[in-house]
Amino acid sequence: MSLPVIKARRCLRQAPRHFWETLREPVASSSQLFMAVVAVIVLALTLQLASPTQREMIAAEWAIWLQALAYAVVGWTVISILYAPYRAIRDDRKKGAWRGTKFIYYEPELIGAGEWTDADQDKRAVVKFEGAEPNSFVHYSVELYPPVEKRASFFLEQVPGQMLQLFASLNPQEPPREEHVAAVTSFLGGGRAQGRGGVRLIGHTAHLAVVLEEGTVPVTARVYMHAFEVEDKPMSWQNPFDSLLKAMAKGDAPSARKSASSGRASDAEPPACSSDTQTPPDTSGDASR
Repeated sequence: MSLPVIKARRCLRQAPRHFWETLREPVASSSQLFMAVVAVIVLALTLQLASPTQREMIAAEWAIWLQALAYAVVGWTVISILYAPYRAIRDDRKKGAWRGTKFIYYEPELIGAGEWTDADQDKRAVVKFEGAEPNSFVHYSVELYPPVEKRASFFLEQVPGQMLQLFASLNPQEPPREEHVAAVTSFLGGGRAQGRGGVRLIGHTAHLAVVLEEGTVPVTARVYMHAFEVEDKPMSWQNPFDSLLKAMAKGDAPSARKSASSGRASDAEPPACSSDTQTPPDTSGDASR
């Protein structure tokens, strides 16, 4: 999938969330809700003290207000729909920027956190990289608190237990496949509390494991996302189109264009029976006379 299509799909995927946020903004503030409650109470007290004629007038006024409210809701819904893509692009630009096929965050994004002890050797925590593109390669870091004084390690894997298969296939004859790649970073102690790695996601998720030496105090692991990369694959219609543009730039017309031009040239040629090659008219009858 090409990069422009990926960016467009990313914008459309985030647009519904921004649409609902924009739609509820007029009534989301506590002051607006308070004023609405006050208006309802005032209306109830007014109707109790008003005469029948005054009640009819108040009902007519409120009917106009309700009609205006309905029009305003419809108009604001249309505005929210049109504003949602722009808001999605604006929020993305606030968080980071595209550098080719990589989206780099200005500040690391906190993705998730969990607690581990030295007995949690087989514990796996699901980490969802909601801001990354599906099946993208994510650059992440893990921070441990408090800083460990003994040896510790962490890794993110696509499927629980997949890391053992990766280690078993680390040889020149059978390199690990790309979808099995996961990074392992060791904390050597001495107060070091952060390490970096990378993993290709399955959808938006990966699985975090933290291995601590026996006797290590429980730690809290926080996962941060620094960047993600996508594959810029041309669409099925782009390859012949690019070939056509390259051929036109070089001056070589494709065979289809040659045939088309030759067809136009043949149409411009005189017909086989032109005026120069026509058979002269029969004048034998005139001679006999």
